[in-house]
Amino acid sequence: MGGESSKKCSSPQCEDAKRLFTADELQRTADIFNTICQQNKNCLTFEKFTADQFKRYIGAQLSEKLVAGTYIYLDQVQRESKPDSHEQHGITMESFIIAASHIFKGTLEEKASFVMCIAKANNPQGSLSDSLHATITTLVLRLKTILQTRTVLTLWDDDAINRLSNAMLLDLPDMKHGADDYSTQKVVQTWLAQNTLMLNIIQVVMASVLSVLEAESTTALLDNLMPQCTAKDTSVSALLDAPSVVYLSDAICRTFTRTPWRRVYSAEKQGLSFGTMLKAIADQGPSILVVRDTDGHVYGGFTSHSWKANAQFTGSGECFLFQIRPCLRVFHTSSHNENYMYLNSGQETLPNGLGMGGQLEYFGLHLSDDFGRGCSRTCSTYNSPQLSKQTQFMFDEIEVWAVGPKCRQPTQGGEEGSILDADPSGEAMLEMIGRGPVSKGIREADKRQADNDKRQADNT
Repeated sequence: MGGESSKKCSSPQCEDAKRLFTADELQRTADIFNTICQQNKNCLTFEKFTADQFKRYIGAQLSEKLVAGTYIYLDQVQRESKPDSHEQHGITMESFIIAASHIFKGTLEEKASFVMCIAKANNPQGSLSDSLHATITTLVLRLKTILQTRTVLTLWDDDAINRLSNAMLLDLPDMKHGADDYSTQKVVQTWLAQNTLMLNIIQVVMASVLSVLEAESTTALLDNLMPQCTAKDTSVSALLDAPSVVYLSDAICRTFTRTPWRRVYSAEKQGLSFGTMLKAIADQGPSILVVRDTDGHVYGGFTSHSWKANAQFTGSGECFLFQIRPCLRVFHTSSHNENYMYLNSGQETLPNGLGMGGQLEYFGLHLSDDFGRGCSRTCSTYNSPQLSKQTQFMFDEIEVWAVGPKCRQPTQGGEEGSILDADPSGEAMLEMIGRGPVSKGIREADKRQADNDKRQADNT
């Protein structure tokens, strides 16, 4: 039945839309259309559906305003595709396929038109910024339901959602007072071009109620929004809420392949110790470091490489600093310098501790190896402000999440143990600052001597 209905398309716009879908997706689109039509028991044909039928089909999955805005867009597409038609009541199969192609496979211009419709429905009298804020909040509330089973991060409180909505609007261009709809849509289009997160959220939310896309595509969309987050003790993060992870993950995945997030260190669980943290984060690949100071501010940085002790800055331009509380923001690298990440310990002439951005003794973010103390200043490396409330701060919690593949390290099976093996954190610190343990050097020297003796014996 669905396949036959989908063949009713005859206009060039509908034929173009059909080519964007796979055969299975097109069949699902037709089946959804027919199911919506069946919401009216008195309807004897499957030729079109009304706003009331569409609302009954969606049910409570979306807010009433979001349902209304989506139907307004369906009606708009129908009027544009059939400008000479006298049909004023109901959405046809042809218009439904065209609208679905715009929502799921469309151009930025087409997606901007859809966003305009749902924004006006959410806040018809408000400014563009206020309307989009209301729309994002409504979408994220639906996203909460979709994603809540995918991660140990379960916090979706109103404050966290509001911070995400505000952060997503930071790139919205200024609007002239009294701008017409065409100018407004161009502003929304420009904003969407810089906001892959908004596009992904719309895709996931609409796919949850109009299951047009293939399962693999839907799973990929979900992975684009919320990485699988795991912790050995399965406890909820003390610092990361789910909306913040959605925002930070989008910033990371502009250049990095998405992988599950693994919490490798928590001061709350493993103790507030610099040495313990170094051992935990060694060779873990790209990571997120999150700090909470005693003023309640939460912030940190993303590093593109494993932390490794060095007298110089390391890392790459993919690193960034961020704030989570009191506001959510990401500060990407500038071209001012390459002082991305720094780690040192046990030095008399160089700063000791972990830092990001700025310059020695004047970091964008620095945690002293005298653990519990830190500082933050304005930073040209990331064009970032002071992240903490006070320049010099005390912190009471740190988490480090590995967000990329773990670095492979050679194994040394069969070697005799050392007294330092009983204190791996001490050994990790020595290795990260370039001072391998003496006993390990002796063992390596002994092994080399044994290999030489064996070769000489084989030659005689």
